[in-house]
Amino acid sequence: MEKHNNLDAIRHRSRFEQIPMYLKKLFRMFIFMNDWKVIPMSALVAAVTAMVVANKMYVDMEGTVQGSLALSCICIWNGFFNSIQSICRERDVIKREHRNGMYVSSYVIAHMIYQAFICIIQTVITLSICKMWGMAFPTDKMPEAEYMFYIGVTLFLVTYSADMMALLISGIAR
Repeated sequence: MEKHNNLDAIRHRSRFEQIPMYLKKLFRMFIFMNDWKVIPMSALVAAVTAMVVANKMYVDMEGTVQGSLALSCICIWNGFFNSIQSICRERDVIKREHRNGMYVSSYVIAHMIYQAFICIIQTVITLSICKMWGMAFPTDKMPEAEYMFYIGVTLFLVTYSADMMALLISGIAR
């Protein structure tokens, strides 16, 4: 009888115990199923955009507006392509695992944590490429490192918001 209870404890994990399990699965997919391709793609998009707007950004108002719009578009592009197909391509697996005890909330939370990690990497890459292409950041009101932190948080939030919207679309669409 005691052996049967141990099997049930292993088979039926709580919501919080399932999150690390699905995070490991997502990181394995990142490495082995070519999900890592979103990282070089984001670097390529950032490089092309930085090449175009780097010498105009923060020089005059028109260049700053164009550069800000371009950076926003980079973030939206990255966010959408991170997770637009993530639930669609696993729909059959998700249904089967749900019948076997998977909590959908654990799966979604694991995806949210995983996508936040990807968005942080893309934000760092975007800022690094902008800096490498010589985009001058204003330093008259605050130190450049502090400004880079604030712009990084803003770019992350835009990227993550687009990513979560794409995850929602992926969950709704068939």
